[in-house]
Amino acid sequence: MGSRKQNFYNKVFQQAGYAELALQVQDLWLNRQREAATALIPDDLVLKTNLLGTKERALQYRARRLRSGKCRKGLSEESPGLRSVKWRKKDMPRKSKQSKRKKNVVANLSLVDTYLDLVGHQILQGNYIEAVATCERLLSYLPQRAQQRIDVLDQLGTAQAMLQNFPQSYAAYTEALSLDPRNAILWFNRGMASRFTSRFGQSLRDYERAKQLTIKPELAKKLEEELAFARELAEKTLKLRGPDFTLDQLVEQEDLFQNGLQLMAVEEWKEAEQAFQASITMDDCLPQPWGNLGISLIMQERYDEAEAALKRALVIDPQYALAKSNLKALPEIRRTGLPASIDIRDPFKSSKLKQSITFIKE
Repeated sequence: MGSRKQNFYNKVFQQAGYAELALQVQDLWLNRQREAATALIPDDLVLKTNLLGTKERALQYRARRLRSGKCRKGLSEESPGLRSVKWRKKDMPRKSKQSKRKKNVVANLSLVDTYLDLVGHQILQGNYIEAVATCERLLSYLPQRAQQRIDVLDQLGTAQAMLQNFPQSYAAYTEALSLDPRNAILWFNRGMASRFTSRFGQSLRDYERAKQLTIKPELAKKLEEELAFARELAEKTLKLRGPDFTLDQLVEQEDLFQNGLQLMAVEEWKEAEQAFQASITMDDCLPQPWGNLGISLIMQERYDEAEAALKRALVIDPQYALAKSNLKALPEIRRTGLPASIDIRDPFKSSKLKQSITFIKE
């Protein structure tokens, strides 16, 4: 039963509606009244939280639950992401010569599915921080190539997006796609996450890929709208860079810039500098790479180079606030030394975005 103070499994059953029972069973078990604890568990709880019996019976039960709507509903994200759930026959345990081993596999799969139901409930209730924590626990438990990771990562991407943690949402969907590259919903989801991490070229590519694959009819209209908007954004972004700049180059350049921001977040200043320099080398039309390059140089105490980078940012955009404030602070930094910390701003964080959850009927 684990620790009385910190027991994740006990907490799951409490949140699933068995709070009083879970605590009673735990008390009896920890007081060495094992038989009494076991006798207290009703058959109903066992049947609802485990897949018991033959493979065929388990599949039939699961199918009934899906049809009745009592199982996990497909969550999807209109802005900034979507979610859909698929139950794959191959996820069911294979036959084994050792019946004991087969029972363990079934129980483990059922336990993961119970947690996924909990995540869906947490998202439905708007408890996104709790949903992220549950997903991260599941990911630490599941093997790297386990098919269940797809659903967990999809849920994680949705929860992170609703918290406006768009880089983390993008990373979750990217990993999910590495496991299920033919999932149209995942491409749709990442298209939105790409947009909100300023990957406008990748966003267009993601929506185009979603359209190539089979997508649910209720999302077809939404996909066409998002695809048209993504195409418009990408065309405007490409226009800034001239007629010979390709979509492939745009995807590469935007990825370099985002990599630079991620390296700044972990204080890898030299590597961040290199990423921003590479982005600028591809095309020099935006102030942001120069502004962030200036910060990376400041944190390496290369003040003259930082000043030149910040001034270049203001040549491109005289109203660029980040470069203005850092250039103004530079003389004081030269005199007193590096600041204790640095603020890295996400332009979409805490913005007033229209966000909602879309439910998809299986």
